[in-house]
Amino acid sequence: MEEEEERSCEMIEEPNSTLLEIREEREKPSHSKEVFPPKEESSSTSTDEPEHLNKEILGPTPPKKIQIEILEEQQTIIKNNKETLIIEKEEKQQIKLIDSIKYDTKDSLYYDKIQIPGALIGLIKGKEGYKQRVMEKEFGCKIHYPKKKEKVHGKMTEIKITSPQSAENVLKCRDALEIAVEKARKQAMPTHFVSVPVGLTSVKIREQYQNFVHNIRADEDLPEDCKNPDLFITPSKLHLTLCVLRLFTEEDVNSAKQFLDDLFQSEAIKEIFTNSDLEHIQLEFNELEHFVDRPTDKIAVLFAKCVSERLQKLANIVEESLSASFLTEKRKSKEVVLHMTMMNTKYLREKKRSFLNVSKLLEKFGKLNFDPVNVTELHLCEMSSLTDAELALETYKCIHQLQFPTK
Repeated sequence: MEEEEERSCEMIEEPNSTLLEIREEREKPSHSKEVFPPKEESSSTSTDEPEHLNKEILGPTPPKKIQIEILEEQQTIIKNNKETLIIEKEEKQQIKLIDSIKYDTKDSLYYDKIQIPGALIGLIKGKEGYKQRVMEKEFGCKIHYPKKKEKVHGKMTEIKITSPQSAENVLKCRDALEIAVEKARKQAMPTHFVSVPVGLTSVKIREQYQNFVHNIRADEDLPEDCKNPDLFITPSKLHLTLCVLRLFTEEDVNSAKQFLDDLFQSEAIKEIFTNSDLEHIQLEFNELEHFVDRPTDKIAVLFAKCVSERLQKLANIVEESLSASFLTEKRKSKEVVLHMTMMNTKYLREKKRSFLNVSKLLEKFGKLNFDPVNVTELHLCEMSSLTDAELALETYKCIHQLQFPTK
């Protein structure tokens, strides 16, 4: 009995002691923070999906041997690209440029550009482009001219020279082109002329010239070809030509204008007028003549010879100054031939210029009885184009006018 009682007492005491321990634990101050279990991360792939679908999406892993081969192939491509870049770099370094020659990497061409007067392109290219082809073959180049539709007259035009061979080829071709331009300038027809207007200045001389024409056409002893009305100049266009000019661009024209303005301010010109009591220059026309390099049975031009000491000095100074500045060619004669054109076969506008036998005409009308004419100005005029419209005009187109200096 006593043993059973002891056991029962032990059973009662154990829970009590346990409760006390729990109470003591609760009553102790807690210094630790609450720790929450980590949240489970949601998987992007549902666990419900079959395993074979994941393998299809990711693809099979290539064997290690294949991976090595792919890597080696990529390294070979990179190496080849580097070698290509090195070769290209070396080739670029070998390109030798001289003077102003450039290199077009896109088309692999050496090239240069020059400016030439558009009006001279026809002379430089030659008939049907013959001169151009010869030059291109000689220098291994291609010369690029503007298209025919482009308006090139009266302005500078850009010409491009290209060659796949070398910069030296382009340079030689460019030099040859520049020489051809200078030759073409001399071969081209004159575009302008410096003149002293006579028909515009004197009504009297216009009337006397008209009488001269009437008498020639009415003379029955003269050859018919000497009486063609188209041979004679319009009375108001009568003038003295001091020199002709070849001005192909607006820049050329402006240079000539400025040059003449400066020339008329020079002491050489002023001296002609300060040593005289007259502010004008008097001209006399006494004889009908032709240029001495042709016989009288092959004459294209007949003119009235002008006599004037002061105008002769002025004409010589103007012509010499312009030729020294390369605006006109130097004259072959000792002095400027002062002439007023009366008849000219170019007015007939024939394909092949004709010539006249003027022997009888000079015998009967060689002596002129024109009154003296006083002139006070100089004109820079455009050459006539000999079209119907141009020939119908009463005057030449004057683009610059210079008054004689006064005291």
